[in-house]
Amino acid sequence: MGRISLSLLFCGTFALVIASGCANPTSAPSSPGGDLLVIESEEIEIFPGDEKEVKVTSGKAESAEAPKESGLTAKVEDGKVKISAGKDAKEGEHKVTVKGGKKDATIKVKVKKKGE
Repeated sequence: MGRISLSLLFCGTFALVIASGCANPTSAPSSPGGDLLVIESEEIEIFPGDEKEVKVTSGKAESAEAPKESGLTAKVEDGKVKISAGKDAKEGEHKVTVKGGKKDATIKVKVKKKGE
């Protein structure tokens, strides 16, 4: 009789752990601060005088900022981040910050001269 009650106790405990301790793996975690901001590409190349778009794949971008001395401009429009390089854009790597959601995203922008 002792073995039967121990078996039932073990099985009951095991069933309780399974029923109450497992979260639904298909449900997305909820975050009170908004959706996580995800962008299509974290690194782009651009030539002076050109413009490129990076799609926001998840979350909502509220604004975008390029370094002031870089010669780049960035803005959010229609679910995309539009990055423009002026004719005087500085060659090299610059970081454009996209704000929105729980955490900001960064796009590395490599400005290259034509012919490189």
